[in-house]
Amino acid sequence: MGLSVSLALVFALGGQGAGCALGERERAPSAHVGSATEIAEIEAARHVQYESLQLTRLEPAVLARTEGRAVRHGRVLLLSLESGKRMPFESPGDPKDMECESAALGVCTYFTLIADLPSRHAFVVAELGYEYVDFRLVDDRTGQQLVLPGVPIFEPDGPKFLVICDAVNRSDRSIEVWRRDGDSGMREFRYNTSAETTLFETEFVRWDGDKIVLTRTDGADEAQRAARRWPAELVREPGGWRFHFRGPSNQ
Repeated sequence: MGLSVSLALVFALGGQGAGCALGERERAPSAHVGSATEIAEIEAARHVQYESLQLTRLEPAVLARTEGRAVRHGRVLLLSLESGKRMPFESPGDPKDMECESAALGVCTYFTLIADLPSRHAFVVAELGYEYVDFRLVDDRTGQQLVLPGVPIFEPDGPKFLVICDAVNRSDRSIEVWRRDGDSGMREFRYNTSAETTLFETEFVRWDGDKIVLTRTDGADEAQRAARRWPAELVREPGGWRFHFRGPSNQ
């Protein structure tokens, strides 16, 4: 059974961040393709976006590539902003501490840098909590933050980005399209996958002009995933984004 969903709803989200310090390299605005390093950092995070320890293991290499714009002192991550101030993310918890499982929820929170995106004027910080992960897109000029349920996947030469949230323990599973708007962002589309009767895993394939190519699977293991995979796509039409998916016959 086919599924076609259209939505033109737009939300403005984001919270004002604190102040932070500018690094040495110049960061001119760009609408061009991000560097291979930026793309690789997003890809690495995307593939482990719900695995807290794996996300923390990405940070040392990301920090080294920031050339001093981001540093860590113990449980405090410091991001440098254009103003010359430093924006702190202080972690009361440690994801490697197994006692966190029985601790108060707030004590478990840990912030880790997973990507530095100079061509986007942004950092991506993962917020690791007790049985949840959120992602903060932090503007490197003002510190303004967007809290997202998944790693942002940017289009090659524009301000839009895709967010996929497939976490089985979340009630807000979704496929979303956003657009950077100054130091914040606007959500252009949201498809609520939590309302589906089957739990699908959605995988990004590529941006293709006004189309985002995806695949979806409900396979429990690798063999099933290979056999039970279907194409899907998001298409930007005159009336807004439309989600197209033709899955198994019982959908």
